[in-house]
This record gives sequence, structure tokens and C-alpha cells, in this order.
Amino acid sequence: MLLLVTAASCGADSPTPPHAQPSPVVGLISDVEVSGEDVVEAIVLVDRAGTTVRFLVEFEPGAHVDAEHLRLHQEQRLPVSVHFRPEGNSYVAYRIDDA
Repeated sequence: MLLLVTAASCGADSPTPPHAQPSPVVGLISDVEVSGEDVVEAIVLVDRAGTTVRFLVEFEPGAHVDAEHLRLHQEQRLPVSVHFRPEGNSYVAYRIDDA
């Protein structure tokens, strides 16, 4: 039974919740997904508990961070603070700060 619950929680349509932690969540970026124009579309974050969470990125006005800066955090393993909201079956990051 536990195996079925675990498998169901890893499906592509159901995001991994940031272990019921409220926004923001702090962690390390493990992936930066960009469009052809180097626009950040999504990031994958590993939080302090080791939970991996994928966030779609829709920056609020004045909160834009470029892909190069996020990749620097990924490469140097510098933590970030992700402010997010749930939206359907996804999490949407609207602000990403240095932590």
C-alpha cells in the first residue's frame, strides 16, 4: 500500500508539495528551465529537508531574476528563497531572492 501511495505522489500531474511549508521556501536550485529566448520558465528546487519541488516561474513586477543569475546559484550551490503560490496542479514562483 505504501508503494502505491509513493508512486501516485510522484506523478507528473501532481507536484511535490514543499512539505506543507508556507511560502517562501529556501533551498538549492537543481535545474533552471529556459525558453529559446533565455527566459526562465521553471526551476527545480531541493529544500532543506531534501524535498524536490518544481516551480513554474511568473515573476511579479520588479522581481525579475535572469537565467544567468539562477544558473550561478545552481553551479555554486548558493541557496535561494522562493516565494510561491499554488495554481492548479502546479506551484508558481513569483519572486526568487538570494537566501
